[in-house]
Amino acid sequence: LAKMLPLFRFGLGGRMGNGRQIWSWISLHDEVAAIVHLLTADVRGPHNLTAPAPVTNREFTASLAKAV
Repeated sequence: LAKMLPLFRFGLGGRMGNGRQIWSWISLHDEVAAIVHLLTADVRGPHNLTAPAPVTNREFTASLAKAV
């Protein structure tokens, strides 16, 4: 995100390709909490850490452009 913000602030940011690519983002707070849980809980095997509602590249870039 840090690398994308300057482009969006100058009005140069945009979607990649057709914008239908899914972005499974997660906040830093949620990722740290999930890692702490996985380190302390009795769990086994691989786990994916993502937000509950992934967005498309088109949705993400539109929201980022609106926010900046």
